[in-house]
Amino acid sequence: MSLFSKIEPLLSTFSPESSVRAAVESAGRYTLDNLNLIPSMSKQVSKLQIPIPLDMFRWFATNIPFKGPLVPSDITIEGDDQAVRITSTLTFMGAIFHTKLRIKVTDLIIDNDQCRIALYIDEVDLNVQGDANAPIAMLLKSGSLDLSKPGNILNFLPIKIPGVVSAKNNDITVDLFKIPVIATNDVVRKIMSLLTPVINISAIYVEEDMLVFSLRTTPLGVTRIFSSLRMTS
Repeated sequence: MSLFSKIEPLLSTFSPESSVRAAVESAGRYTLDNLNLIPSMSKQVSKLQIPIPLDMFRWFATNIPFKGPLVPSDITIEGDDQAVRITSTLTFMGAIFHTKLRIKVTDLIIDNDQCRIALYIDEVDLNVQGDANAPIAMLLKSGSLDLSKPGNILNFLPIKIPGVVSAKNNDITVDLFKIPVIATNDVVRKIMSLLTPVINISAIYVEEDMLVFSLRTTPLGVTRIFSSLRMTS
């Protein structure tokens, strides 16, 4: 049985709209509990900087809508300069791993045909827990896998990971529209259609437990926004 055949049934049970709604509600509760952040958040929004509480991502991590051997657990998320540091426990190929990695979003492009997220991943570490006799555990101990270049590891996998469109060294690009459960979801498509103007991230940083997205729009994007406003007026 292939890795994707194990993942696909899990993804088929995932409801993006209900999960996003619940996560937004969680982030709203977080904001109400931290009203001192509102002035800073309002100032950031006025500068095309979108602050998202890390608590929203933590909610996703603790409320993953499916369970299984390939689904991480015990997830922690912490800000680390312009990146996010994530730790988790993962069961894979008969072995249990404690994983660590650092992820930085370097670019984001959204239009009618793609939702691409460019990631820079480093400081990857896998520690085998329990039985170390599983083949994958022995492979890690042998040093045959270069964890410092996770993109290259993806290229050597015998199957293609859904959504991954490119991977090299530390750079991995994911297109959410290449994941069937998202691509075929009408609600997600409608939400994305509202974001048709091309949006790029010029910078990402962590401030006061917030992941802040500093946005820039292209002239074409601005033109599309005004066109949409005229059509709806």
